[in-house]
Amino acid sequence: MARDLNEALNKVQIAYTELVEIADKIVKPYIKPMEDLIEKSKQSTNYSNEDIRQLLFNLSVNACSFCEVKEKSALKLACAETLKDEITARKFNEAEGAIKVKENIALLESNYETLSQVLYNEVYSTLKTKLDSYYRFVDTLKSILISRAADAKLSSNTNIGQEE
Repeated sequence: MARDLNEALNKVQIAYTELVEIADKIVKPYIKPMEDLIEKSKQSTNYSNEDIRQLLFNLSVNACSFCEVKEKSALKLACAETLKDEITARKFNEAEGAIKVKENIALLESNYETLSQVLYNEVYSTLKTKLDSYYRFVDTLKSILISRAADAKLSSNTNIGQEE
C-alpha cells in the first residue's frame, strides 16, 4: 500500500508541477506591471503624499486593464467546463456496457479536458486573488493619506489653539 500511495503522490506532484508552470506562464505577464509597482513601493517607507497619490493612480490604471483580464479568464474557465462536460457526455454516449462502465470510460476519455478545467480554475482564482490584494493595497494607501490629512488638520488646530 505504501508503494502505491507513494506512486500516486508522485503522479500528483508531477501533474501539479506541470499545471503550476503552465498557470504561471499564463498569469505572470498580466500581474507583472502591478507586482512591479508594489515591489517599487517597498523600496522606501518614507513617501510624500504626492508619491502615494501617484502610486495610487498607477495602481488604479493598471487595475482597470487587469479587471478585464480577470473577467476574460472567467470566460475561459466557463469554456473549459463546457468542453469537459461535452466531451464527457459524448464519450459516455459512445461507450458500451453498464452505466458504471460508461461513466468510467467517459471519465478516462475526458482526462485532458478535466485538467484544462482545473488549470483555468487556477488561473481565474489566482487573478481574482491578486486583484483583491491590489485593492487592499490601494485601500491601505488611501488610509495612509486620510490619516496624514487628519494628523495635519489636528496639528494645525493645535497650533491655532496655542497661538491664542
